[in-house]
Amino acid sequence: MIMVKESSTNTAIRLICFRKNRKVPMSRFLRYVIFFPIRHMVTAFMLLAIAQETVSVADSIRPHESPAVQTASAHNSTGPDSTAYPVVLGDDTLFFIHAKLGPFTETERAQAISARLTTCATTIGFKKDTLVSMPIESSYDILYGEKTVMSITGRDALRYGISADSLSRNYVAKMKTAIAAYRKEHAIRTYILQGIELAGILFIAAMIVFFVRKLFKYFMGYIFRNREKLVRGISVKNVSVLTKDRQYRLMVRLIDILEIISYIVVGAIALPFLFSVFPWTRGLSLTLAGWVLSPAKNLALSILHYLPKIFNIIVIIIVAQILIKVFKVLFNNIEKGTIKFQGFYSDWARPTFNIVRFLMYVLMFVMIFPYLPGSNSPIFKAVAIFLGLLFSLGGTSAISNMVAGLVIIYMRPFKKGDWIKIGDVIGDVIEKNIVVTRIRTIKNEIITLPNSTVLNSHTINYSTNGTNLPLILHTTVTIAYDVPWRTVHTLLIDSAKSTGGISREREPFVLQIRLEDFYVSYEVNAFTEYPQNLLWWGEVIIGVVLPIIFFAMPSVRASRRKLFVVAILVVYIVLGVLYES
Repeated sequence: MIMVKESSTNTAIRLICFRKNRKVPMSRFLRYVIFFPIRHMVTAFMLLAIAQETVSVADSIRPHESPAVQTASAHNSTGPDSTAYPVVLGDDTLFFIHAKLGPFTETERAQAISARLTTCATTIGFKKDTLVSMPIESSYDILYGEKTVMSITGRDALRYGISADSLSRNYVAKMKTAIAAYRKEHAIRTYILQGIELAGILFIAAMIVFFVRKLFKYFMGYIFRNREKLVRGISVKNVSVLTKDRQYRLMVRLIDILEIISYIVVGAIALPFLFSVFPWTRGLSLTLAGWVLSPAKNLALSILHYLPKIFNIIVIIIVAQILIKVFKVLFNNIEKGTIKFQGFYSDWARPTFNIVRFLMYVLMFVMIFPYLPGSNSPIFKAVAIFLGLLFSLGGTSAISNMVAGLVIIYMRPFKKGDWIKIGDVIGDVIEKNIVVTRIRTIKNEIITLPNSTVLNSHTINYSTNGTNLPLILHTTVTIAYDVPWRTVHTLLIDSAKSTGGISREREPFVLQIRLEDFYVSYEVNAFTEYPQNLLWWGEVIIGVVLPIIFFAMPSVRASRRKLFVVAILVVYIVLGVLYES
């Protein structure tokens, strides 16, 4: 029997959770998923109920741990002796015995009366009119035919403050009602009706499961037929989060999980009704109903009590979104130049709006936080403190870069597209954000500099005011003393004028900056409106100026001059190719 139960249950689990082929015969599905588990559960709960009933009766005929409290609450009795022992029929307690009778103790009297009542209730052809109260000498006896069920003395009646005659009539009425109810519950007709009711509940549960299965099968077919329209994948800013195949498998898995949850809900609702059919399992039905209804009730009450807070949260979110949209329109107009403020540049509009939006979201969260569930919980506060401490200790460098990024934005030392030099790095600014700055060098290398490094370094911007005030390009050349300085000046100025990108309106000039031991340092200066051509200015010095000066020196041999010319041409070609690339 145990092997059958284990096998059928495992088969049901495999059919529900791991079935790959959805064309499972309905009869087999209902047999393994519905009827076999319910049959085993009903059997187990019936055995458990019978055991609990036996223990309950045995416990009811033993002295209670606190009988005085139970007696006082049930009968409002008084007196020095507060012990009470129940007289039961089935699972119904009729009354309590408080006094001895001759050699019989209270426990023995209660046990004997309970056994006689059970015999009367199970007697075939029982007639309740034969259960009467008769006065005999100093007591009243309750008789069933010629058999004495119990005797009531003055001590029993004194406990309740009434006469023995009134107490006997009260007990007879209780016995007749209890025996009638007991016989009705244990009648064959009652069992048949209970069986019909049980079959009806099982049939309704099976039909609900059938329709739920059909419904989910229809959903699966609908998704399969329209998967090209329904399943398009999920992407955020051209980054694929879920592909079409993964999204389809995820939808199928979610539908399977919902289907299993639906079966569990149907079973949880059906089991209390099943166990409420039989008297000996009604206690279990109430327990199961409590398991199902108590969480649902608590959840519904929690949601109902939380509705005012939800309304407050919604109002705060709506007001914050409206203010953010107002600020967005304002800063967009500032960025376009429609609205102008003295001292506030248009390129500050976008970062300032991002800062204002961030502060608005922080303020919104601070206002919403007291309305969140569990916000006053010590665990919630401890987790918040731990995350804050972790962020403050682990994000020191990131925070310093963010602060430096904000300072750089409002300092405006450069902008995207400028030709700048930071430390030893020179190139075009291709990206500037809140954390880092990226520069493309003349060799097409992308160098990423943290904003804290940019802020702590000196920055040279060759593009600043390049259209209004030309940039002066300069380089240093060392020439020996045997070359006349007028010749050097003339050659350097002519070379600068012949270079593309050099201004024709402003005359280049040469400065003698140092007199060394063996040579003189000359600095040639020229004006340009195109600072990005700084590389070509270096080529001019290498490819034009130096060869002219070299050939002007009489001490250089002809063979060396030819070798030097070839080397200069090679360097010139390589630099030109690098620049074009």
